[in-house]
Amino acid sequence: MRWRHCFWAVCGLWQCFFFAACGLDQFYLLEEPTVTYNEVYADTTDYMRWYVDFLTNETANSEYYPSKRNAFTFLGTEIYYKIYDSTATLSSHKSRVEAVNKSDYYSNAATMLIETFKYQTLGTDPGGWSSPFVECSEKNTRVRIRLMSYDDTNDDLRAGVRLDGVDMNIVPRRNDSRYSFDFFNKAEERPLQSNVEPADGDSDYWRTGSGSPEAYYVQLYAVAVGRDGNYTPSYSLVLDLGTIPILKNQ
Repeated sequence: MRWRHCFWAVCGLWQCFFFAACGLDQFYLLEEPTVTYNEVYADTTDYMRWYVDFLTNETANSEYYPSKRNAFTFLGTEIYYKIYDSTATLSSHKSRVEAVNKSDYYSNAATMLIETFKYQTLGTDPGGWSSPFVECSEKNTRVRIRLMSYDDTNDDLRAGVRLDGVDMNIVPRRNDSRYSFDFFNKAEERPLQSNVEPADGDSDYWRTGSGSPEAYYVQLYAVAVGRDGNYTPSYSLVLDLGTIPILKNQ
């Protein structure tokens, strides 16, 4: 009977769909950090505000905690940064990232940071710090980072990293942890050879040549990261942590 032929034809189509779907890549949606405690921009003049401060969003990704041993694992929160000599270029890049930093585009913003603009992961001194920068601890963590020191006698003005208010006794570093962010050697706590200005060819530097030789700007983002059993990474939307000015005469 004709209806039986139709029935089996439909079943066959569903089987084809099912087996085809089995070969498709599976995407995992991670929730991004959303809370910041300090707003800092390229034109922020108060050096006491030249730091980033935010809250990770681990509880929103609890389904993928490492302790649950699922096929996909939430690894933690990575910090990406880029050094610019031009605020115009920085602003242009930020606008492009913001345009795709929406749920409809999934991880396009993180991909743009990493692949298009070649943002790098933040390093530390001493080395050996974790990657991602804030490993999953299965709880939300407040993260405060100051890139360079302005007064070594004042904890609030000294380069360093604090997690939930605890000084981790590390200093943020750049370019695979080889150099400090003290481009103009204001602080003497680091060896002189590590206090150097960004140069052409540095992976973390976007040079235009149109900016002032006495000013640089470090843009930072936070991203929740994870990976599946094949070590294929996944990224959340990104959180703009702010822009840290580094000025020669400040």
